[in-house]
Amino acid sequence: KPFGMRDLLPFMSTEKVDQLLRQKVQARESLRDFLPFASEGAIDELAKARLEAGESIDELRAFISGELMDELTLRFESQGKSIRKLCAFVSEETIDQIILLRIKNKRSVKELLPFASERLLDKLADTIAE
Repeated sequence: KPFGMRDLLPFMSTEKVDQLLRQKVQARESLRDFLPFASEGAIDELAKARLEAGESIDELRAFISGELMDELTLRFESQGKSIRKLCAFVSEETIDQIILLRIKNKRSVKELLPFASERLLDKLADTIAE
């Protein structure tokens, strides 16, 4: 065939991609081709629905809005869930906040250090040097 949906996606309206994404979700079909072209709103909506249903959001991580990713990471951290897979998609401010909280609670921060702001790392270095 001369072209397929994958060829059209980069040129379609976001509204149409979102509509097709919702259809794929209902049909339980692969979303992989649609995610890069869908709106943050549609992806955030899908992520929230999956979490409510107890389903994984792994395939959505790179596409979830920064605001929702920060919110989810703080929630998972407060629930004692692992946030390691999310760190690359979370703001430095949120990572810094979690690091300071973990230090206060005498918990390890090693896995978070690569994602921390330089400002916080410098501050921690000064504290250790004293």
